[in-house]
Amino acid sequence: MRKIATFLASAAALLSIGKGSCSAQSAIPSSVAPLFTSDIIVESNTTANQRNVRVASAFNGWMFAAYIVNDSISNKGGVVVRYSKNGGINWMPFNNYPYFQHSNYQACDITVTGADTNHLSVFVGMVRKDHTTKKFEVEVERYNAMHTAYPSVVVFFQQLDTNGVTDLALANDYKQPAPTDSAYSIGLLYAHHGTSMDSVLFATTEKRLKNKFGKPTLIAAGAHYRKVSIAYLHSMSITGAYCAAWESLDSVKSTYGHILFSRTMSKLDSAWTKPVYLDSLRPATVNKLRSPSISCQYNAVDNDSANATAAVAFDYYNGTDHDILGYYNKKADSANFWNLFVVTNSSNNEIQPNLSFDPTANNFVATYYDSTAKGLTYSNQSMLFSTPIAWNFVTWQYNSNTNLKAPWPRVVMNQLTHKAFFAWVMDPANGNGVVLCNGDYLYTGISEQEVSGLQFLNPYPNPANSGSVLPVSSDIPVTLNISIYNAMGQLVNCSSEHFGGGVKLIDLNTSSFAPGIYVCRIATSDHAVTRRLIVEH
Repeated sequence: MRKIATFLASAAALLSIGKGSCSAQSAIPSSVAPLFTSDIIVESNTTANQRNVRVASAFNGWMFAAYIVNDSISNKGGVVVRYSKNGGINWMPFNNYPYFQHSNYQACDITVTGADTNHLSVFVGMVRKDHTTKKFEVEVERYNAMHTAYPSVVVFFQQLDTNGVTDLALANDYKQPAPTDSAYSIGLLYAHHGTSMDSVLFATTEKRLKNKFGKPTLIAAGAHYRKVSIAYLHSMSITGAYCAAWESLDSVKSTYGHILFSRTMSKLDSAWTKPVYLDSLRPATVNKLRSPSISCQYNAVDNDSANATAAVAFDYYNGTDHDILGYYNKKADSANFWNLFVVTNSSNNEIQPNLSFDPTANNFVATYYDSTAKGLTYSNQSMLFSTPIAWNFVTWQYNSNTNLKAPWPRVVMNQLTHKAFFAWVMDPANGNGVVLCNGDYLYTGISEQEVSGLQFLNPYPNPANSGSVLPVSSDIPVTLNISIYNAMGQLVNCSSEHFGGGVKLIDLNTSSFAPGIYVCRIATSDHAVTRRLIVEH
């Protein structure tokens, strides 16, 4: 507490630097807010009944959100996509509200690819029912993220019978590509409720991202399949696979059922393994599960089993209340190494889990809804699962609003800041859902917003050891003056950087800095922001 008080007092005493100068001895006070700031509304439309939010992060920290809107009065529906250039603080329209007459939307998902800003591609999957023909349609559209006014390209379309498509999910292998014969693909998973039996189907882009999807492959056929989840798996030992988990119910009236798992065998577009009933591994969970969420390791390292880790979380009903359980497999190329993990085990009802992977910290991160306490929780666990029953409790109730009935929270890692980002649905009194977001890196104050096409994010790693990186993006050429001050307000480093626009990662050498809290001030000729930097050796 003494260090924090010293830092705040020193920061408040710092004075403004002159325009373009790098010689003054002080900085503007920081506007850093506490961990998890106020919830942010993604779209201020309280009459569209927003539902089923899905989120994705681009390499440069831009966040994308897709969600369903169904207007019962006008009999129109659609999937809305919005995006944020500053990590979720401000949101802008992306796909210009593609409402369709006489259509009701059942599910959607979103994934983003691209190594530079000019080549960002946004893929949006959707399931809709035509009120006139009563048929269901599965569609994936590709957008150029830098040209949002351009029409999308339909890369997958399938019209199915009147029984229904119950869910859909997307994943991609962009961050750690598979071998070149199938690299840079999009994986699509969906569940079809057929006349005689249900099926889980998979399709992937042929060879490269610019091509359309190939013919769907049947993964499983049988009883009543509902929710589906897909993830990409990669490590030094496993050079790429798609993994899937889905829900199977014994009857159309069942609330709980089984969770199945399968993965591609040799290549991303190869045959799938025989599905494994995960609940059969522990008798107490058989036919008592629902709402699976799968996440997989996808970085260039091996776990302590010299392999890759996959994890599936689900909602388990123990006869009294609901808990969040799951199974993990540290030898994900085999079906025989699944083990139980426990995220929650309390008297409260915890439901609607969602998993994601943090490739920087080698952690799985989880969020879920505590419907007893009306709150959303954030936990994490090492991919090594050395203590599978003891998930690290990061924070309770990152949301500040208790108007939650079916929030279905989602968590993803911001690819630039390496911090967790959350989205969910709030239910106001009028019954129309509203999508909200929050994160453990969001800040308040005008200095955090994009000004004249210039954007500054937070240094990482933070805390730093010998060095840190400051991400900056600009629509135009710009010169930056960077000044770093210690907690006493003394200037310890000063430099200037010029770049021609785009995205730049500015190196901050902290090897000679004493351990402590620092203020990093970044100034142009007419604008300045500050960032906090912690140094630990």
